[in-house]
Amino acid sequence: MQHAKHRAPTRPRRVRRGVVVLLSLLLVMAVGLQAADAVTGKGKPGAAEQGTGPKPGQPAETAEPEKPEVPVGFPGTIEAHEKYGYGFPLAPDCDESTVSNGGCVGDDRGFFQGQCTSWVAHRLSQLNGISFSNWYAGRHWGDADQWAEVAKSINIKPSEKPTAGDVAWYARGHVAYVESVNTDGSIMISEMNFDGHNGFRMITLSPGSSSWPDKFIHLADIVPGAATVVPVDTTAPTPPSNLHVVTHRGRIGVSWKPSSDAWGVAGYRISRSGAPLGTLSADATTYWDQQVSPGQTYSYSVVGYDDAGNESAAATINVGQAEEEADRAWVTTDAGPALCGRTGDLRHERLGCTVLTRRGWKFAGLGRDTNWGRPGTRSFVASGHGGVAYCRSVGHGAVPRGVACTTLDPKTLLWGYDRIAGAMDQTLAEGRSWVSTGEGPALCGRTGTPAHQRVGCTVMTNAGWRFVGLGRDSAWGQPGTQVFLGSESGTVSYCRRIEGANGFPRPACTSFDPAKLLWGRDQVSGTPDPTLNDNRTWLSTGAGPALCGRVGAEGGQRLACSVLTTKRWNVKGLGRTLAWGDPASRAFVPSGRDGVSYCRTVVSPIGDRTACTRFDAASGAWGRDRVAAVVAHTDADSRTWQETAAGPALCGRNQGPDGQRVACALLTRRGWTVRGRDAAWGVTGTFVPSATGGLSYCRGLTPPGGPARVVCTALEASGRAWGPNRISGPARLTLSDPF
Repeated sequence: MQHAKHRAPTRPRRVRRGVVVLLSLLLVMAVGLQAADAVTGKGKPGAAEQGTGPKPGQPAETAEPEKPEVPVGFPGTIEAHEKYGYGFPLAPDCDESTVSNGGCVGDDRGFFQGQCTSWVAHRLSQLNGISFSNWYAGRHWGDADQWAEVAKSINIKPSEKPTAGDVAWYARGHVAYVESVNTDGSIMISEMNFDGHNGFRMITLSPGSSSWPDKFIHLADIVPGAATVVPVDTTAPTPPSNLHVVTHRGRIGVSWKPSSDAWGVAGYRISRSGAPLGTLSADATTYWDQQVSPGQTYSYSVVGYDDAGNESAAATINVGQAEEEADRAWVTTDAGPALCGRTGDLRHERLGCTVLTRRGWKFAGLGRDTNWGRPGTRSFVASGHGGVAYCRSVGHGAVPRGVACTTLDPKTLLWGYDRIAGAMDQTLAEGRSWVSTGEGPALCGRTGTPAHQRVGCTVMTNAGWRFVGLGRDSAWGQPGTQVFLGSESGTVSYCRRIEGANGFPRPACTSFDPAKLLWGRDQVSGTPDPTLNDNRTWLSTGAGPALCGRVGAEGGQRLACSVLTTKRWNVKGLGRTLAWGDPASRAFVPSGRDGVSYCRTVVSPIGDRTACTRFDAASGAWGRDRVAAVVAHTDADSRTWQETAAGPALCGRNQGPDGQRVACALLTRRGWTVRGRDAAWGVTGTFVPSATGGLSYCRGLTPPGGPARVVCTALEASGRAWGPNRISGPARLTLSDPF
């Protein structure tokens, strides 16, 4: 019996053998009197009710049974070994009250030999056909008194009605195995260490008796004819495969193909840039991350695990600064926020946007058939004059034939014609992204081969589509650090980290001028990049491209940014320590024309507080830490950092005393301020920036029995106040994301 205050081992230990047979016989004689006390319950407050031990399926006798001879110490585990195949006949009669030095030895399932938990794990593996261990179903089962709560965590509710093969659970800290349920309602159980000295017995219990279990935990049915112990599963599942992402402004969807495992996959764990996001069921193949901030570089990892606690290798995918992807997306236009996407069906492929104008909601639908393009290549790209273009790769087969864009005019709310390029795009599929340029949308990516690494962009100009490739070899750089950055001047920079001559990675950028259709030279920093992998992000600033991230360690937390100005690379580290903050809350947010702010939430005695530290890319100076005096008034599962004209803002949902609300904590020149208002959260709520520097919280509404509608609630550019909820009439919703 293991008590709650004593911990089970986290890893099995080797069995220690070599006990002399003569010593075993002497121990039998020495503990004989103790055994007699144990079977009557004397001196053992948790002792179970005695019984005659009839064969499984037979009712218990009503006459007073004879007291069975109960083997304790070595004889108990020896009998369990000889009759029932228990693997540790010489389990030490250890002092489980001091497991660190009490002589307890681990078994091969993560429990202590000779304990009740070790016996039940053996029996479940032997008769129920499951590879039960201390890590079953990806949970740590621990001591016996914890098993009921652990079972609830995997959606197995402990019951008061026994079934053969159940775990008999005692709240005092003991478990046994239900061998059979008799016709009169009595049960036969097998148990070990009920006396604290490795005692083992089969015993029949009647309902209402003092030794009747508190609950029964049904993990699996008994397998008919089973007698072979299921071995401990030591093989990890295969990694999830074919990871794919759909990137939206306020959320990112991750999908994958399932892992496989000989014993079955128990579930998946997903993390973003090292921060755990959640644990998913075995049948899950998608996950929506609702805590993303725009303009960041993220790395998602998905790990499969089995019931024995084995984890697969991580499947990882990097997410750069993509434009708003199709298929149902909130986008910014000069007319106002718009919900855009695909409409129609496979026979009549069309497009549509529901736009919030000054005069109200308007639907702008493409009145003719078009080509939706290939899934995974569709994106909404900001176009000139405040419009938006639906861009995609078109064609069939393994290689797309070309690219196409269809633009919505924000003034007339009319769609233009399809601008289609023939077999022109030469970029590789992996890492390809749409970028907004001064000439028009551009599809940029890597070209060439590993031996001759190059890049190129296919640009939609006024004169038509043009593909411009870099005419020389140029290192692609480290995976996960490669990004195509648009700038306010309309150019594009291909930025990455490349290995230096001494093996240290260095920031590098190669610029492309879409007006001149020319690539510039490779500009490589002379100083290695010191930033850590997690949360490292490329940003576009008025001074030039910047690579920012965390440096140091937990004991000395710092920041650094490398900036490519018109003159040279400048690497500027924060000369003091600071708190990095909650891993899931970290973001580098554009702050003014030349600024970047490292923003996060930090823990305080009164709750999470927002904090930002600004870096001026032009001067290379870091500012002071601006920490809010008030608690962040947003729910952790919906927070997102946004750029506003007033300053960085942490926005999200929160629950007020009167219902659902939205709020933003803004860092203005005067300090932190919180602005919130009542607002129904709706479906897929997204914070959409406005052309004037404000924000709108936009979402769909699906009233019970009523038509779908869309609604936006605007926060002023000054950050002083929220506007009214602007609700549409019955809305024509576009098709949702395909995974």
